[in-house]
Amino acid sequence: MKFKVFVFFILLALVLVFVYQNSTPVALQFVQWEYPVPLALLLLSVLAGGTLLGIMTVLRRQSYNKKKKAEKESAHQQQPEATAATSSAENDQGPEHQARTAETVEQTTTQLTGEDHGADNYDHRSDSRVW
Repeated sequence: MKFKVFVFFILLALVLVFVYQNSTPVALQFVQWEYPVPLALLLLSVLAGGTLLGIMTVLRRQSYNKKKKAEKESAHQQQPEATAATSSAENDQGPEHQARTAETVEQTTTQLTGEDHGADNYDHRSDSRVW
């Protein structure tokens, strides 16, 4: 805990020195307005704005990843139910129907997981050519 307080005061001292040395006013112009603003305030506000944009981008990406993970898990939970239902129906059907059902299940699995375990094992994502 003492280390964190020490680091906080060191950073605070550095910020105060920065503000003192960069207190010269600069003209901030936007459209037809012009405001004199201390350079340190301008730089620190740009830093804070960039930090907030970065945090918002990371949070948005994490939310997107959680949503995709939940969709994938729900798809995996629904898949065993469908397989169980088809396995009881397969017992009543002939071998030709069982082969078609197995092919359908494999296609569904490929569509849900995005993985293709067929003859084409080429990973298109690692292709470094620019189109």
